[in-house]
Parts: sequence; structure tokens; C-alpha cells
Amino acid sequence: RYRARAALLESPRLDHPGLAAVGALRSGRIEPELSLATARDAMVGRFTFCGKTRELGSGDEIDWHRAELHEGTRLWKTLLHEFSYAVDLANAARATGDRAFSDRLAELVADWSRSSPIGHKGFAIDVWDARAVATRLINWSTAAAILEVGAGDSFYDQLNAELGVHAIFLEENLELDLRGNHLLRDYVGLVFCHELLGTFPHALDLLHSELEDQILEDGCHFERSPMY
Repeated sequence: RYRARAALLESPRLDHPGLAAVGALRSGRIEPELSLATARDAMVGRFTFCGKTRELGSGDEIDWHRAELHEGTRLWKTLLHEFSYAVDLANAARATGDRAFSDRLAELVADWSRSSPIGHKGFAIDVWDARAVATRLINWSTAAAILEVGAGDSFYDQLNAELGVHAIFLEENLELDLRGNHLLRDYVGLVFCHELLGTFPHALDLLHSELEDQILEDGCHFERSPMY
């Protein structure tokens, strides 16, 4: 049902100048050697989060739902499914001129889509919770901007199919119960959705309102956490 509804949306504006600016900003903040190392790890199915490295498969199939990922904190699995390494793969492809990095990104997105659909057992816990959805769509679209992906590109076709589903799911599953930094990320994701797909004209107003609520006059976050 989500895919049927998403098919009625506009094709994503992956050539949006604002998205290109986001890609340039994020690329400029990444240490090049560290980013390249992360990309090379992703090429062979090796991922590092929370100080722990795991190898999840070197072929075209990644063990996205390995049982051990459910043990202890589930943050590692959430970060895996948020796809931060998409930006590293895109930067590596652009910096080296090696299409293997961009091909690997498209391969990972395709494999993820096959193995992690809405309705998958436990899908709402850490794969399709709203924060992960918002972050993943931001990372995918930013990577596409860095690669200057256009219509006719296989990766564009993949994102054309996925971003609309992510956008609709995100709007209908905002973390109004958790609020805090989760809801802030959700609203940022909605802004991306509107700019790319023209879906939620109220998204920027929601984000502005939440920023006014969460960022205090002294610049601190209202959860009083130095991490935020």
C-alpha cells in the first residue's frame, strides 16, 4: 500500500541546489582518509559503530538482521540501517573516480530494500522507526547529490522507488511520544521530503516550532545533555 501511494508522488528532485549544498557541507566536515577507510570497509561488508566492528558479508547480500545485532543495545543495528556510510561511498567515488564505490552503494540499497521491507518481523523497532527512516532518506539523497545522480541512472530509479515510501511512512509515524532529539530529526527529514518530493508544505513550520522549543536561550538543548 505504501508503494502504491508513493507511486503517485513527484519524482525526487535530486538535483535540488539545496541538497547539493548539504552534500558539500557534509563532505567538507568529513576527514578524507577516515571517510575513504569507511567506504573501503563498506565495500567488503565491514561496518563500525559505537566502537565495535562487524563483518556482515562481502558479497551482494548483507546480513542486515543477524541475531547478535539484537543483543544488548540495539543502537548498533539502528546506525547500520541509517546508512551514514552512503555519504562515505559517494565521496570515495567522487574523489577517486572509481565507479566501484557508487556501484557498491546502489548494491547495498537494493539489498537492504529486499531484506528490510515494511512488515518485516520486528521492522518498527530499529529499521523503520521514524528517526532511522528520516536519517536514512537524508543520507541516501545526500549521497545521490554528491554523485550528481540523474534520471536514467539505476541508483536514481532505486531512490525514486524508495524515497516516496520513506516520506509517507515518516509523516504517519512521527515520534510525538518521544519528542526530544528524535522528533527534531523527524522534522528535518520531513523538510527534506518536501523539498525533494513536494509532499509536506508544513514541514519547515514544524521544524521552526520545534527548534524554538528545544533550543534554549543560552544555546543549550532542553534535554540538558552535552551530547546534544
